[in-house]
Amino acid sequence: MNLLETRFVSLGRTVIQPLFKGTCVYETRCQVCGFCSQRFSSFLELDLKVSSSNLEDCISHYLAEEFLTGDNRYACPTCLEKRDGVRRMRITETPLMLCFQLLRFTFDVRSGRRVKQKTPIRLPDILDMTDFVTPTEPNSTYGRRKGKGG
Repeated sequence: MNLLETRFVSLGRTVIQPLFKGTCVYETRCQVCGFCSQRFSSFLELDLKVSSSNLEDCISHYLAEEFLTGDNRYACPTCLEKRDGVRRMRITETPLMLCFQLLRFTFDVRSGRRVKQKTPIRLPDILDMTDFVTPTEPNSTYGRRKGKGG
């Protein structure tokens, strides 16, 4: 879609962005001090791993929190050292037309090859994204520090 957008922009028009652009925020929270870093971004499609046989579960898996521990700890700018953390992505605004790319290939360590997941995915007649969208709030509790009003 980026190529299409580039071609239309060169003509002085934009078609793709107004229809397919959604917004999200990537958040990483320190488990010790509660500091939360946020990076706002936009997307044209969501790349979903085939982790279930229905689309809603694949979306939930995509948005699930990731715990940063051990060698993968978070370098907290407040604590000034590596700490356990939690990372997540939140969809803050859905586009008019939401596209999903199903990532059906996984890497098999034993064989050293890519393997295609052939699980059929059930698609709902109407996809209600209400449970998956959390608009940006100025005083989100996810980003508050412990002991400072949160």
